[in-house]
Amino acid sequence: MMMMMMMMMMMMMMMMMMMMMMMMMMMMMRMMMMRMMMMMMRMMMMMMSTTTTTTTMMIMMMIMMMMMKTMIKTMMKTMMKTMMTMLFLQLYEAVNVAQSYIIFSWLR
Repeated sequence: MMMMMMMMMMMMMMMMMMMMMMMMMMMMMRMMMMRMMMMMMRMMMMMMSTTTTTTTMMIMMMIMMMMMKTMIKTMMKTMMKTMMTMLFLQLYEAVNVAQSYIIFSWLR
């Protein structure tokens, strides 16, 4: 029984990882976080309905937290790079727009 439970958990973890990756590709940071939290909650609920024992729940929680921590760390690293480039581009654009606007108004 325990082995089965563990196997199930592992499978779920793998699936979750895949989902996370997909979401990472698709969503931005805040959305991601929200989604992740939602997923976690859902998982918890599912587990609750299936497993009545609190010990397994606690273990699940622990695993989840650990995963979250690692995931967030890696995500931050990757995201920071992308975000920085994005921000830089946006800033550049904004500056250009502002300059052009100022020049135009001045010319008038």
